[in-house]
Amino acid sequence: NPYYTTGQPLLADPLATYLNPVALAPILALGVLPGAKVAALLSVFLTGLGAWTLGRAARLPRALCLWAAALFMLSGNLAGQISAGWFNFVLAYPWVPFSLAFTLRALRERRPRWLALAALSLAMLAFSGNYYFLLYVFIGCAALGVAEAVLQGLEARSWRPALAAAGVCAVILALALGLAAVRLLPSLELLPRMFRVVDPFRGSQHPYGVL
Repeated sequence: NPYYTTGQPLLADPLATYLNPVALAPILALGVLPGAKVAALLSVFLTGLGAWTLGRAARLPRALCLWAAALFMLSGNLAGQISAGWFNFVLAYPWVPFSLAFTLRALRERRPRWLALAALSLAMLAFSGNYYFLLYVFIGCAALGVAEAVLQGLEARSWRPALAAAGVCAVILALALGLAAVRLLPSLELLPRMFRVVDPFRGSQHPYGVL
């Protein structure tokens, strides 16, 4: 209720996770508590799979891909999010490496399926209720685009690959924002009335701080 500031927003709630099918399907099938445990377990597995996929997209040897998957899946940071109760962070973890992997494949191969998968992975970050990761992965994908544009331009000795890479990134961004609009647009309406209750480190959520 925007007039009495009571009630709970539905689509506009930036922490809501019910648009993520990895969470929604188990919870609907098993109930809230058992379903949430299954969703967390699936997310941990998908986190490892995402790191493996990113390693393969980066053309690393299979042994290194397996090592990267184990490191990311069993990292202390992910375990810390679970113990702290940040369910939306746990659900968002897999889509960070998936987004980067599919963006890299799209930049190199320019096939529609990689564009679609990259955009869907980015949108899944919003559907998982994690706008922080969404912002940071947008920055990461843009950095990938710049790096690939430079490398491809140097190989071809032409500026055209840079334009092509910029176009690929623009298409991925547009598709991702279009898919995530069902969450992002209602959140914009709620934004003027939102605030952080506790912010112990001023500026800690700024991209500069992360870099």
